[in-house]
Amino acid sequence: MRLRHLKVRESLSPYPVLPIHDFFVAGSVALYGVPKHDIDQNLRPTPLCVRIDHGLCENIDMEHPYLNADNNDESILLWYSHALNPERDTHLSIHAASVGGSGGPRGFAFQRIEYGEEKEYSR
Repeated sequence: MRLRHLKVRESLSPYPVLPIHDFFVAGSVALYGVPKHDIDQNLRPTPLCVRIDHGLCENIDMEHPYLNADNNDESILLWYSHALNPERDTHLSIHAASVGGSGGPRGFAFQRIEYGEEKEYSR
């Protein structure tokens, strides 16, 4: 299977205001963070809650993807789902997850959301 991109939503700011709500028709969605070298050293990434339609909140740990990143210049895949119905509208909701304590300033280092569909291909 290959992914054919249908739509890309780019962030106009490296630290956008949460929550983010989007409606789309696609078979998959992927959330990317800014490259590691663009993260402000004084800013701790905010844990996120990603929700599809009115389902359960999927808590996304934002620190480990950046700690495990090998390349400082590439976007960081934070979350994806490829189990969507490409025949109907889907509601994507992203907001800050509830976390205890302050621990310093937090932000969401969002770069883009990619929407796509898987398609068959032959070699």
